[in-house]
Amino acid sequence: MDDDARNRDHPLNINVKVVKRGSDVTIDLTGSHPEVETAVNAPLEGSTKIAAYFIIRTIFLDQATHAAYIPNNEGMFRPVHVVAPEGSLFNPRFPRATYARFCACQIAADSVLLALADVLPEQVCAGTGAEVHVIAFSGIAEGSREYWVYVQVNESSWGGRHGKDGMDSIGCLMENIRNNPIEEEELSFPIRVERYELRDEGPAPGRWRGGLGVIRATRSLGEGWVTSEAERQYDPPKGLFGGHNGRTARTQVRRADGTVLDLPSKFTSFKLMPGDVIEFRTACGGGYGDPLERDPQVVARDVRDQLVSIDDARADYGVVLDPATLELEREATERERAARQATVTPSGSTP
Repeated sequence: MDDDARNRDHPLNINVKVVKRGSDVTIDLTGSHPEVETAVNAPLEGSTKIAAYFIIRTIFLDQATHAAYIPNNEGMFRPVHVVAPEGSLFNPRFPRATYARFCACQIAADSVLLALADVLPEQVCAGTGAEVHVIAFSGIAEGSREYWVYVQVNESSWGGRHGKDGMDSIGCLMENIRNNPIEEEELSFPIRVERYELRDEGPAPGRWRGGLGVIRATRSLGEGWVTSEAERQYDPPKGLFGGHNGRTARTQVRRADGTVLDLPSKFTSFKLMPGDVIEFRTACGGGYGDPLERDPQVVARDVRDQLVSIDDARADYGVVLDPATLELEREATERERAARQATVTPSGSTP
């Protein structure tokens, strides 16, 4: 995790080991960071175990792969065990705060996927955004002098998976959110959304690319405050099986006078003045598989869709396109990829 929202530049380590014995699975969080004084602790019964049950169900009982719907039931979770020492981030002692518990739970769930990748490569995905990007705007209405609060949740993304690209701009892992219409925000509160779109830096390369997070820029029309509960500004979503790592999140404020401030992922009551713009970029998921194995025609489509630049198509995927028509140059692509493969040693590393 980036930090505990108080001690900056001190990341909180999350250790995850998954052990299978017979029909039982144990998720062992021993070695994770001790409990902290801020609200990012995750209670064992109400959150840590739920994260473990959720991710195991996701892997083994994906609704898309089963003909019949299997509702949640006690028998499904009976074989799942969780080890989290008392006094740790995942089993805090009273009266530790736990309001921002999803920060830890999301990364723990993401880590289970990565831990099982080698044994279940077709049932997991590459690293996800693993965050619930919650933003709270607040202020005092000029006319009524009433205090108002507006909570905005920004979507992150999934990593690539076997046979499919990562999903763009959608709640990932344990999120249960939906999008708020921009029109409703602007009618109800003194803010203006100036930009809300997919991140334009490009997805993480892979045989199946990573998903794209979002950019959301909001202008404050009056004095107010903003609070953020987010993650992933330092540790990128991990690529799998040769796929590249994804992109980290970012938070910036552009003052009305042109000053630009970088903010951490978690902060409380940052003061906004009229004309200030706060911009959030959510994380982009990791890529899955060697980018040189991606279908060249799919890469060409990505370029035409403006997801990948023509230069990155060649640099990351070994795909050569006609700069005028953006059509695939098949022979040039085959030569480019053959030259790349020739530089790979038998161990899989480049000299």
